[in-house]
Amino acid sequence: MYLLLMRHGQAEERTGPGGRPLSEKGRQESARAAGIVTAVHGAGVSAVYHSVKLRAAQTAGLLAAAMSPEPPCRESDFLLPLDDVTVWASRLEAAADDIALVGHMPFMAELSMYLLHQAGDYRSVQLRTAQIVCLRRTAHQWEWQWTVTP
Repeated sequence: MYLLLMRHGQAEERTGPGGRPLSEKGRQESARAAGIVTAVHGAGVSAVYHSVKLRAAQTAGLLAAAMSPEPPCRESDFLLPLDDVTVWASRLEAAADDIALVGHMPFMAELSMYLLHQAGDYRSVQLRTAQIVCLRRTAHQWEWQWTVTP
C-alpha cells in the first residue's frame, strides 16, 4: 500500500466566507507537485482525503485532477494541525488501497514520523506548502519512498 501525504498549498492571508482559499502561488505549486507525482512517479490513488479547511480541499482537488482515473475527494476528520495521529495510523493499518491525505502542519509531519518511527526510521520530517511525501507499507512496516517539492 502506498500513502501520499501532502501539505496544503500556500493560502491567502485573509479569511473569506468559507475559510482561507489557496493563493495563486498555492494553486500553481499544488498543481505542479501533483503533475510531477503523476508524470514521473505514476502515482494514482483510490481516494484523496482532506481536512475540513478550504485550502486543504482545494489542494486535494488539484491533486485528484492530475490523476487518471481521477479519484474522489473526501472530507475527513483528524487531519487538522493538532489532531491525534494515532487515529489515522489505526485507519491505515486496515487500509488496502493506495490513498492520499491532504492536511496541515504539524499533523502531516507528525503522522509520517509516527509511521516511520514504528519501523525504526528516525528521520525528521518537515513538509513545505504543497510538498508531497510517499510512504509504502510492506509487511506491517512503513518505508520512505520519495518526496516531491514544487
